Amino acid sequence: MAGFDILNIVGDPWNDAEAVFGGIEVAITDTASRADSKFLEFLLNGAPVYTVLKTGETYLSNPAGTSRGGMALAGASGEMGLTSQIDTNTGAGAHVLRYYWEDANHIGSDPDSVAVLRGMGNNRLSIESNGTMVHIANNGRYEFETQTYGTPIQFVGYEASGSSGVPIMFNNHNQTVYAESVVQVAVDVSTQIALQIGLWNNGSFSTTAYFDGSGGLYARSLSAYGATGVFRGVSTRVTGELTARVFQGLDRNDNGFIGFGTGNSALDAYIYRAGPNLFSIGGAAAPDRPAIKGIGTAIQGRLADDSDFCTVQGKLTTDQIAVSETITPDSTLTLYDAAGTAYKVPCVAA
Repeated sequence: MAGFDILNIVGDPWNDAEAVFGGIEVAITDTASRADSKFLEFLLNGAPVYTVLKTGETYLSNPAGTSRGGMALAGASGEMGLTSQIDTNTGAGAHVLRYYWEDANHIGSDPDSVAVLRGMGNNRLSIESNGTMVHIANNGRYEFETQTYGTPIQFVGYEASGSSGVPIMFNNHNQTVYAESVVQVAVDVSTQIALQIGLWNNGSFSTTAYFDGSGGLYARSLSAYGATGVFRGVSTRVTGELTARVFQGLDRNDNGFIGFGTGNSALDAYIYRAGPNLFSIGGAAAPDRPAIKGIGTAIQGRLADDSDFCTVQGKLTTDQIAVSETITPDSTLTLYDAAGTAYKVPCVAA
């Protein structure tokens, strides 16, 4: 049995290049009608599969009428919205995505035109691909904007089927010619921060380390005598341990030091540059801390501020065998024991 058309409209030929022809026109004067009034509706087994509302919104539905999506005009500036399902509050299609020209004065091929694709609502805009996603542009540039100053733009990696986090990887593998570097971070001047590393807690970011444009690494502060402000350097630790084993870098006055120990805020030992050829041992350059100074071929024990000699404790030794003899002391030396008690020791000039 041959099929047949319910309605078959055949018009006269369109044969005048200067004339404007038409097909089907529906002219309605709307003075009071429901928002879901329709210009056109096609039904299959009683369920709508194609609908044009009086607003011009166009919807496609599955044969069961349980799923619906379409396209609608949003506002008076040509903003087009892709819709999905039904908004239970309005009875119309819920906008999930809109696209438009950002500036009505610069549209299409105008060099200043800007095309915008916007995800609606509070849910995420998900772009998924089982293959390769390629971005090609004259300047190869992506721009990300936020409406609130100080709000960071976040890139979060996680498994789509669960809540497990995954790393975000940047690489240039499988290329015929590899790039000079995988990732480049640039700033306008050397004093600007190029890269920050820190902690994210309840919507707040706190910096623990950063690189500036000159390549300087600024790490978390370590408590040292009289030191306030930021230290710059590198902390080395055992995997899985939060405390530093070795810290080396510069203090706020550009004095270099190396710290050893297992504490973040108080390392066990320091080798600290207190001044030219002067190195403090055991702590930062406090005036009363011991220091070692190189003078020519000699080594001196000094105070950390180089104002005087420091106390040195140890055992007296000699590189000669002792000789038995009787002497008459003509001088004394003052020596101190471990308790700090002073003793006068008789001696004679050799």
